[in-house]
Amino acid sequence: MEVIGQPDLQVLANAQRRANFFEEGSNELVYDVEDSRGNLRIPGTKPLGLLLGSESETFLDFLGRILVWDPEQRITPIEALMHPWIIEGLPDHVLVHHRKMLGLD
Repeated sequence: MEVIGQPDLQVLANAQRRANFFEEGSNELVYDVEDSRGNLRIPGTKPLGLLLGSESETFLDFLGRILVWDPEQRITPIEALMHPWIIEGLPDHVLVHHRKMLGLD
């Protein structure tokens, strides 16, 4: 949560253990969360790039689209396979097959 923030109420409505962590009818945490050093962890305050030590925009976009609370809003497997970060990392001989499999050629 420190990276992607708290889930929406719509997502929490389907969560079986929501009462263990969130106020009833709210997405407010029941208790404060601290790390091993006693620092308070505040939802949505740590940038993904800082956490990973990466500055690659395509990589951070790829992970950001995967790390979405709502499965309806999350990137699909086919969309993930067509994401620029995946495509740019494939060797040419694999890219040809990949593009053909996805119907891009």
